[in-house]
This record gives sequence, structure tokens and C-alpha cells, in this order.
Amino acid sequence: MIRDFKNDIKTKGRPAELIFIQDFLLFFNIKYLDVSQQYKGYDFITDLFGKIDIKPYNDNGYISLETWSIFEKTIKGWIDTSTANWFVFISIKTRTMLFLRNDLKFKQWWLSNKDRFFEREQHSSNNGQIWTSKHRNVPIQELVASFYRKKDVQEKYQMPAF
Repeated sequence: MIRDFKNDIKTKGRPAELIFIQDFLLFFNIKYLDVSQQYKGYDFITDLFGKIDIKPYNDNGYISLETWSIFEKTIKGWIDTSTANWFVFISIKTRTMLFLRNDLKFKQWWLSNKDRFFEREQHSSNNGQIWTSKHRNVPIQELVASFYRKKDVQEKYQMPAF
């Protein structure tokens, strides 16, 4: 199911998801199913990559991995609960994408190394309810990940911008 993005662009996460659709899925003609409003834990399904979860990235040299979604209710964060095959971290500013495979090798690495990274708290509120989320910032050079930017591919292969 593909949603009408014109009416949905300001929804949390949608700008990054739109960049992923435009700069990656459509650019490489990859068939996909947008399930971001139907399933918790991933946003797209493709034959080529399986389940993909889109996350924000701020071009700051690290990615934030959520360890607790709601600490007070002991609801674990997406890094421990996601069933996605891939996490794709996307910068809205530069349209840079960082692909991180969510496989057994990564999960073993995460369990062995997560305590090396300081756990930060973030307090949120909605309708008078307050909760705490927690995350760990992991430097990109610590990860086995791949970068992609459509502009770089177009420049390297002298392709027209569209």
C-alpha cells in the first residue's frame, strides 16, 4: 500500500521515508510495499532486502540506537525488538543513507559491545503522561555499515539528475 504523501509529509519519520523511496527504491527500480502504518518494527518490505526499518541520522558521526522505548513500563527499544533485516539511517539534510544489516553477526556484536557506549535518557510527554526513553550513541566507524547517496552515484556515472 502506498500512501498519499502530500497529506502525510509532516508526520514523524515521513521525510526520511520519502527520501528512501525517491533516492533509493525508485532510483534503482526496486519493487516495495510500504507498511509503515501497519507493522511496528519496519517500514518497507522488498524482495531484494526483506524488511527495512528507516531511522533518522544527523550527519554527526554516530547513530543512536534505542535501548528502552518506555523505561517505566520496561518496554525495550527497537534495537532489541525489531524484526527488520536492515536499518537504514537517513539524513534529511544531506540525503545520505547508512545501511546497517540487522543479522545475527550484528546482534552478537551489539550484545558484546553495547555497554561500551553511554546510555542517555530522553524524557517525553503527551497528554499529561511523561515517560523516559533511552538510547546509546554508537560511532559509525564501530559498525559494519555502508553509505549511499543518490547524488554521488549520479556524479560518478554522469547520470542526469531527476
